[in-house]
Amino acid sequence: MNEIKTMIEAADPIIIIAHVRPDGDCIGASEGLRHSILHQFPTKQVVCRYEALDYLAFIGTPDDVADELFPTALVISLDTANQERIYDQRYNTAKQLLRIDHHPHIDFFGDIDYVDTTSPSTCNIITRLLTEWNYTIPPIAAKALLTGITTDTGRFRYRGVTAETLTQAATLLKTGIDVTDVYQSLYEKTIEELQFLGQFLSKIQTSPKGILYVVLTQEDITLAQLTDDAAANFISQLSDVKGYPIWFLVYQTKESEWRVRLRSASITINQVASNYQGGGHPLASGCKLDDLNQLPAFIEELESLLS
Repeated sequence: MNEIKTMIEAADPIIIIAHVRPDGDCIGASEGLRHSILHQFPTKQVVCRYEALDYLAFIGTPDDVADELFPTALVISLDTANQERIYDQRYNTAKQLLRIDHHPHIDFFGDIDYVDTTSPSTCNIITRLLTEWNYTIPPIAAKALLTGITTDTGRFRYRGVTAETLTQAATLLKTGIDVTDVYQSLYEKTIEELQFLGQFLSKIQTSPKGILYVVLTQEDITLAQLTDDAAANFISQLSDVKGYPIWFLVYQTKESEWRVRLRSASITINQVASNYQGGGHPLASGCKLDDLNQLPAFIEELESLLS
């Protein structure tokens, strides 16, 4: 989209902001876009704002940004469906605001809103745009973008993966990055995580109508010497259980919030997530429970989708 290209090329400084509670896609898109812009325009000031996560530190780290930079900057909001989820709320003092996303619309908030809900990841959108603009994607950017594509497609297993998805991944691999390095960085387990796996699997519960779930307290997470994010990533362990088309993980954070990672093989679940302070993709969403007393009602709503 040439209007986006023109906006980026005219801007300096540029502040790229991910969403709160980031994942591989939004951090990958942030670092991938940052380094691609800098590769074409080395004198530009391009910074990123997001919450640092240990397991994604191999693709980059966020910047500290002074208040006075925002009024002169183009802010690019990536992978964020609504304004409340923008990580740095100083975005609303920026000179210009560009939004690039693949989530279903909640609200429009950019001077340009570029949203493609058919794309399996925001990193796919960034890769496509960079390719259309004939920008050279340096290996450091390609590594970040491939990380985001890999995580948001479930290692290319989720619905929504198309021939274009794989073509874009191939474009990134042509830069010379090592896919094994990306996979090892993402999926290698510490001994504590491996030991925790048995405990995690022992906590699997099922509902009468076919919902699979695990509840983790903060005590469970602390005793395993894991971060909240590392524990939440164990949701992937529930994805291949036959006969359970919807699964979720409820985990208690250090702040005593009860967060939910909700997944489905083929049934749209994001509307239920939106009823519980959340939302997301049709088959992969997140939300929050006020306390575990809400769990039976949450499960009942999910079971209604199976009727």
